[in-house]
Amino acid sequence: MTNETGKTLEITDVIEDVKFDAVYDEYKKLVMNTCLSVLNNKELAEDAFQSTFISVAQNIYKLKGTPDKVKKYIIKTARNVAIDKDLFRGGRFF
Repeated sequence: MTNETGKTLEITDVIEDVKFDAVYDEYKKLVMNTCLSVLNNKELAEDAFQSTFISVAQNIYKLKGTPDKVKKYIIKTARNVAIDKDLFRGGRFF
């Protein structure tokens, strides 16, 4: 199987793409709400949301276990990313 650039895809690449799509669809609202609750700023929350899913995509192979463990990992990642954004701007966690 090849992608649009002609690069040969491994079956694990395809599985990880499908897995990421499923994780994104399942947790996007929860991640946004987590980021908003930490930052109280829509623009910063959107930035933290994107950063969270970039991190999840880079570590998708680590998402194993029960759905509860996956959910906890994603919430923890979102919260930590949002806190980092808040620290960077000199917010309340500073």
